[in-house]
Parts: sequence; structure tokens; C-alpha cells
Amino acid sequence: MLPRPGGSGNGTAAADRARQPARFSRKKRDATGPGSDCRLEETAPLNELQGPALAPGLLGPPDMTLEPAWSLELPRARIHRFTPLLQRGVGVRASAGRSVAAFLTGDLGLAPDYVGTRIATVFLDDQVVDDIEEARLRAGSRLALSAAMPGLVGATLRRGGHYAAMRAAITRVASAAPAPPERPATIQVAVFNLLLAEVGPALLARGVLVGREEARDLAGDAPGEPPGAGPVALRVRFA
Repeated sequence: MLPRPGGSGNGTAAADRARQPARFSRKKRDATGPGSDCRLEETAPLNELQGPALAPGLLGPPDMTLEPAWSLELPRARIHRFTPLLQRGVGVRASAGRSVAAFLTGDLGLAPDYVGTRIATVFLDDQVVDDIEEARLRAGSRLALSAAMPGLVGATLRRGGHYAAMRAAITRVASAAPAPPERPATIQVAVFNLLLAEVGPALLARGVLVGREEARDLAGDAPGEPPGAGPVALRVRFA
């Protein structure tokens, strides 16, 4: 859960409001059937941006491979089934010591312009990140990504925003230490709001670690069974 700054003291009213358990709105597609344009509005607490850590058994050992993976091709109308999973966070193979920017552009294949303009808020291990080139992953890191959120909360959490000073207590401080050598690791990645439909498919196509029963439920009536035993390396492509 996100730490919040301390008491309001003599701060401004706006700063006091930013310290409250703020809420933001997000829209999700109704699951009434393929092609439905019905959307439901739900409100979620801000601290959902950094959900609970995955169980160690699901993250697996540092040298865990995603092979053999259970590869599925599903209709795009089923992408809404993966919303809760992506918001909770999925296990993803990465390199400890690699920058967040390199992970997003190199590992996930996102365009640098997209990362710079679309991914407005980044949390790494419960801290807001302003400089994603400097911030580096570690084994077991929790990375949460969000598009721009409305209001004062969104402006305060935005990377490099004018109100960044208002969240100093939860902002990551740049390290002067040299970058460590990269090594295989597993991290947890969660995505929210507009990024669910935009970044979620890239994550799922690359491969994520999920529990066996959850993988079976997500697959629905897709043929076949997950290989092996224990957590499943699941790859999903949407047609």
C-alpha cells in the first residue's frame, strides 16, 4: 500500500487534500458480450495504484524461464477478462539493474514517445518515479504504470509535474551509486486506466506468470491445458 505524507501541520488546504486517501475514476468495459460499448464507471482508492506484492512462489526463482509457456490466441472482446489480473499485478521476467525506461522501451517494445507522453505516473517499490532513466529495477520490484489521472491528485503524481513537491514524502530520490550489472530477475508489473488496453496486451503477449487455476479461468473455453505444474507462464495474443 502507498505510504502517505504525515500530518497537515500548517500546509495549504490543497496540500492537505492531497494527503487524504484520494480517489480517482476509471472506466472499464462491461462484460455483457463481445462488441458491447456499454461502460461502467467505478471509483478506486489511489493506493490501489500499488497493489499487494505477489506471493514469492508465483514470482519464482531469479533464473526462472517462461518456457514452456501456455500460448493462447483469444478474441479481442475477451481482453476485459484480464483487467483484474493486470490491476493486481503480474509476474514478468526482466533484468535487475535495468532502468525502468529501458524495460518499457526495450523489453515491452513501447515507443519512447509513447512512454514520454502517455505513461504519466510511475510507481517503483511504493515510490513515485520522476526520472525513469535513472530508476532501476531490482529482483522482486513492483512497478505500477498509469496514464494521466484527473484533478489535483493526477497533477501531483504526474512525472516531473509542477506539483511534485507536494508528494516529496513518497517520491523516489535519485541514487548516486553506479548502476549495478544486469542479471535475470522477476518483477511485478501492474497497469491502470487507459493503459489496460494499450500496455496490457504487450505484457500478455510477452508472457506473464499467473497461478494455474487463474490461467485456466482466464482461458475460458480455449482448448488445451497449462503445461507443467505450479505457476503458469501465460502468453496471450488477441486477434
